[in-house]
Amino acid sequence: MQDSVHAVRRRGPQTASGRFMARSKQPGIGRRFHHWAKDHLLLYLAIWGALFAVLTFLYKEILLPNKAPVNISLNLDLKKIHVANTPASAAGQPIIPVEMQLTATNPSSREIYLLSNVWIAHGYRAMPSTSDAGAFGERMNDALSRRRMRPAQRYAINSAGVALAGGMLLSDTRLKPNEKVVRKVVFFVPKDTYDVIEVWISIPTTSRDGGLLTSWKFENNEMVPDFRYARDRRQLARGADNTFIEKHLELQNSTARVAMSLSD
Repeated sequence: MQDSVHAVRRRGPQTASGRFMARSKQPGIGRRFHHWAKDHLLLYLAIWGALFAVLTFLYKEILLPNKAPVNISLNLDLKKIHVANTPASAAGQPIIPVEMQLTATNPSSREIYLLSNVWIAHGYRAMPSTSDAGAFGERMNDALSRRRMRPAQRYAINSAGVALAGGMLLSDTRLKPNEKVVRKVVFFVPKDTYDVIEVWISIPTTSRDGGLLTSWKFENNEMVPDFRYARDRRQLARGADNTFIEKHLELQNSTARVAMSLSD
């Protein structure tokens, strides 16, 4: 009986020791995490690299361009066309051809949308004026207060402008980045009637298609615009300078004005 009890007691510690030694051979939590991180390090680096590349692409190609301002640059040129035989109008008065060339370029990184645009040409006669400093000062201040684009002169006074030609300008509805469009127009003016002709053009643009409607009418010797929202035909608000404002659609109105002498 004693021998069997002692035998059990000897086997007990050996069994317990065997289990302890078996557990000591298993790696700890820290070591297992180290192996796991080592095995997955390259995978996580690849994931972060791909994510960074996507974020960089979105920033450069979408977010950054959408913040860039939309605009259009204009180049307007006038020249007389010399012909051997000057044609005559229906009234028998000689008329001379004038060529107008417009180049419109989109220098921005975004596509822009062109609204209805127009041009108009006016003719002026110059009349001699006194060189009195006081009279010249009054004409200068009057031009500044009325925000007239035609210059005040000391030795000449321009007559009121007479509309000679005009109409729609561009049929294009959009310009891609760095795209340009050219339009040439030939119109006729009476010979020996005006000293100067001046052409004014207006090209309104937006950053989104279909949001606005534009119409023009000839009123008081000028082209008068009307801007309305397409969805409800409501007219846009006007700023302090009486121009239409729409910041959400980034409405801009690019204009150019060029004058040319008709003297030979």
